[in-house]
This record gives sequence, structure tokens and C-alpha cells, in this order.
Amino acid sequence: MIDLGILDTVASRAADLDSAELRKLLNEAAKKGSAPVRQSGYRIGLEHFGPEFVRPALEDSAKAVRNWAVKALDRGK
Repeated sequence: MIDLGILDTVASRAADLDSAELRKLLNEAAKKGSAPVRQSGYRIGLEHFGPEFVRPALEDSAKAVRNWAVKALDRGK
């Protein structure tokens, strides 16, 4: 399980990670984490991979994550 502390580290060291490894970690956070972890994973993914990474968040089980995704994607237009 990934927690917010790990994602903070991943975000700060993202440039040191291979793109595939970063995507793998963020996908795991988005699929297996708590709502705050999923949202953080999507946020970091948006920064590094663009809006396509965030699109699955529109179908997230947590309303807070879905609402964040709508706003994040609207800002990117």
C-alpha cells in the first residue's frame, strides 16, 4: 500500500525516476490507495503525464476525487 508520505517523496524525486517506473507507482497509488492517496497520485500524474493520466479519476469511487478531477481537467483547457 502506498501512503501520502511515499507520494511526497515520489513527487520530489520524480526527475530521478524512469518514466515507466514513475507511471507504475502512480498507477498503483491511483488503484490501491485511500481517496487522498489516489487524488495525490492523480495530481502528480497530471504534472508529469498530462490530462490523460487523470481521466480515470472521473470514475473514481470517491466524490472528492471525481470533483478534483473535473476541476483539474477544466483548468487544463
